[in-house]
Amino acid sequence: MQEILNDFLTESTEMIDVLDQRFIVLESDPNNADLLNEIFRAMHSMSMSAALSWPKALDLAVHHLMLDVGGGSGAHSIGATLHWPHLQAVVFDRDAETLNIAQAFIEQYGVRERVRTQMGDMLNEPFPLADLHLFSAIYHHWSPERGLDRRQVLELGQCVWLGQHLNVLVVGPTGGGKSFL
Repeated sequence: MQEILNDFLTESTEMIDVLDQRFIVLESDPNNADLLNEIFRAMHSMSMSAALSWPKALDLAVHHLMLDVGGGSGAHSIGATLHWPHLQAVVFDRDAETLNIAQAFIEQYGVRERVRTQMGDMLNEPFPLADLHLFSAIYHHWSPERGLDRRQVLELGQCVWLGQHLNVLVVGPTGGGKSFL
């Protein structure tokens, strides 16, 4: 088991180094669709290990529709719906190209009947209705300048929403791993 973990950490570190280089290039060429696609595929690959693991640790039987807030490639929606066949999911993100990439992954994993994408800005628009909300590695976007509601963050940190069976909070460093509350 330790050898598998070491291999994962080595590969993740290498992928993060490559991503860092790609992000620098993307800054000077922000319309490079091929580069953006490469970055999202790498990030998706790193997210899938967690996305396939956390749904096994939680009982989602009472939930019917999960909103994946800032869902990016859709990895967590894919993982949750693969493990919970009754569950439907919405990948909610603000970028059309990101959602196109997510749609390709959704189709690749064969969950297009239960996972859809919806464009929207999590910072400025109301969330679509859902009985389960997933927040994964997105809180770096909510700064005081953007109207951070500290009461809500405290509630999330204390698992108030989880206790009410309303939300799942998955946080952690982007791609490198997740902590489950």
